[in-house]
Amino acid sequence: MMRLQLETALRGMWVHLLASDIQVDCISKHGDEPFPRFKAFVKQLDHAYDADGWLESFADQWGTLNGYTYSGLEQLGMRFQADGNIASSYPDEVISDLLTLSGTVTIGTIVPLFRGLGSQDKAEALEKWLDDNQQTATEDAKGA
Repeated sequence: MMRLQLETALRGMWVHLLASDIQVDCISKHGDEPFPRFKAFVKQLDHAYDADGWLESFADQWGTLNGYTYSGLEQLGMRFQADGNIASSYPDEVISDLLTLSGTVTIGTIVPLFRGLGSQDKAEALEKWLDDNQQTATEDAKGA
């Protein structure tokens, strides 16, 4: 679901700022998918939203996110226990990391969108929250 969450947010951002009226019409009326390939896609978005490399950084994680989707290796690898039996075997750390990434993706993709809509104060408040929570997470990891 993480890949789908990220892809949906990024596609919405692309439609908001980069898509032509014709492309938006084709998406809504015909289900077209005129989106560029992922690396080019996030590069365009990062530049358009002046995201300082943050959106483009998702290109590095795309393969892993694909692996957690459908029948990817990361997904399948978490379906077997040590004894070979089929069962969910996601370690607590993986679950925690994915939940943290989910929140970060949700909030982080809203920041450039707020900037694009001219809501600088909202963007800055969310950036501060992300920075504060990243520092707390780093401190917690060092203490563990």
